[in-house]
Amino acid sequence: MSKPLSAEQLAEAISAGISALGQEPARHPLASYVAYVQLLAQWNRASNLTAVREPGNMVTHHVLDSLAALPYLRGVHCLDVGTGAGLPGAILALAEPKRHWVLLDSNRKKIRFVNQVVLELKPAHVQ
Repeated sequence: MSKPLSAEQLAEAISAGISALGQEPARHPLASYVAYVQLLAQWNRASNLTAVREPGNMVTHHVLDSLAALPYLRGVHCLDVGTGAGLPGAILALAEPKRHWVLLDSNRKKIRFVNQVVLELKPAHVQ
């Protein structure tokens, strides 16, 4: 097993990925994305929320994949049906706090995680 990435290393990877997407890292809440990855990694050990286990892979497979949709969002109200572990909805809600978000899933353990994300990371306008 590889050595876990530090919060600083995760932030650097996210920042580099955001730049590669053609977006400006300074406009993003990098610390919130790092906190999301750390929370997901912690919960994933007990609740099996996602098949991606390594935080470094969560950066590319979850955070950056979610942020890739950002240029295509329209309107003020957004619905993430089948959000699972809050993907892409929670990440997009952190990136776009002025939009109103509804994150919907039928899996109770995943919604418990999403509720914890909302409680700890406090993205605006999320149900």
